[in-house]
Amino acid sequence: MAAGLSKTGIGVGPERMVVGGWVNADHLTGKSSFTQLPFAESFMSAAGGRAPRVVLVSFSEQVDSRYYPERLRTERSVDGGKTFTLLATDVPINSMTQLADGSLVAVDFRTATPLTTRGLGQRAIPAHLPGGGARQFQTTFWRSHDYGATWVERHGTISAGDAYDAVFFHRGILAGANGSLLATTHGYLHGDHKYRSMLARSTDGGATWRIVSTIAKTPAGWRIEGRSEPTMARAANGDLVVVMRQSAPVNPAVCNGSRQGAGLVISRSSNDGASWTPARSLVGAGLDVYNVSSADPDLTRMPGGQLILSYGRPGNKILVSADGNGMTWSNLTVTMAGTSSGYTSIVALTRTTALQMGDYGSNWCFRAGSGLHRVGIWAKAIGLGNLLVAGSPHGAGLATAGAG
Repeated sequence: MAAGLSKTGIGVGPERMVVGGWVNADHLTGKSSFTQLPFAESFMSAAGGRAPRVVLVSFSEQVDSRYYPERLRTERSVDGGKTFTLLATDVPINSMTQLADGSLVAVDFRTATPLTTRGLGQRAIPAHLPGGGARQFQTTFWRSHDYGATWVERHGTISAGDAYDAVFFHRGILAGANGSLLATTHGYLHGDHKYRSMLARSTDGGATWRIVSTIAKTPAGWRIEGRSEPTMARAANGDLVVVMRQSAPVNPAVCNGSRQGAGLVISRSSNDGASWTPARSLVGAGLDVYNVSSADPDLTRMPGGQLILSYGRPGNKILVSADGNGMTWSNLTVTMAGTSSGYTSIVALTRTTALQMGDYGSNWCFRAGSGLHRVGIWAKAIGLGNLLVAGSPHGAGLATAGAG
C-alpha cells in the first residue's frame, strides 16, 4: 500500500498497468486493438493458503457492441496479481467459479438461439437482438482442470418457463443449496424493452441452466435502461445479495467525470434465490444517486467476511459493508479519477486485501477526430485495514463452488 491510506481509512496502492497501448480515435472501425472492460476472478491454487491466490482477467479488444464478434484476451497471475501471463485460450472471466473439486467453469456472456446466430462456435454474432421469444438459449462455456492454465470449450443450454428475446450471463457464479450453482443473468422478457435481472440455477456443474426467479424488473413508467448487469455475493448471514445497474449513459463526458444516469440498486434473498426483496437504493452515510451511479458493479465477499463493491462511471470507486451483510455501506473511496469506461473488477487476495482492476477508457470515450489515446488495463491493491467481520473464517478461501 505504497500510496497510503485514503481519507476513508481504506488503503489504495499505486496504479500498475497490466497491459497497455494506443488507439486512434479517427479510425474506430472495430478492427483496432482496444484494451477495455476487464473482468477478473481470484481463487485458491493447488497449494491452498500456502501460496498466493490465482488471478484471471479477461478484457475486450473489440468495440463495445454485442453486434460484433467477440475478441477477448485472457491473462493469468500466480503471484497474487503482481505479474500476468497471456493464455493461449481467450476465455471470458465474466461469469466464472471454482468447483468443489478445484476445477474451474467459465460461461460466456452471450447466449444464442438457432434463429438469432450465425456460427455459435465463432462466439455467436447476433442477427437481430432483441427478438424471437425463445424459451431455450445455447451457451458456450469452458472447463479447466489445472487452475486456469488451459481450457476446453463446451456448449450447453439455459432454459426458462417464459419466453425471452435475449439472455446474458453476468458476473460471478456462487454455490447454491444441495450442490447446485447459482448465476446472475439479465435480458429482455419477450416483447419487453427494458432489462430485467434473473437468477439461473445449474445442477450439473454449469453445463445446463434454468432461470428460476426474477431478481428485479423495471417499474412501470420508469425511464431507465432497466435492472441489468447484476452482481451477487453471499452475505455473512447467508442471504444472497445482488447489486444492479439501472442507467449509465455512454459518451466521452461521462468517461471524464460527468455525472449522468441513475443510482445502483440492491436486492436480497433469504431463501437461496426463490424470491427477492424489492430493489432499493444503497444505504449509507453520504450516499446518493450521484456517487452511486454506475455501470457494471462488482460485488465480492472477502475471506475476512466483508462485502466490497467496486463500480464506476464516472471514475472508479469502492464501498464496503464491514459487517458482511450489505444492509449499510460506508468507506466510499475514489480509487481512480481519470478517463475510464467505469467497468471494473475487484478480487480477494487475502482476508483484508483485494485487487481492483479497471481500464483507461472504452472506444466510446474518445471523440472522432481527437487523435491518439492511451488505452489499457490497470490494477491497484486495496487494503481494508481492521475491517473484519466477527467470527469470520481465518483462511483465505471462498465458497467451495463460487469465487464471489
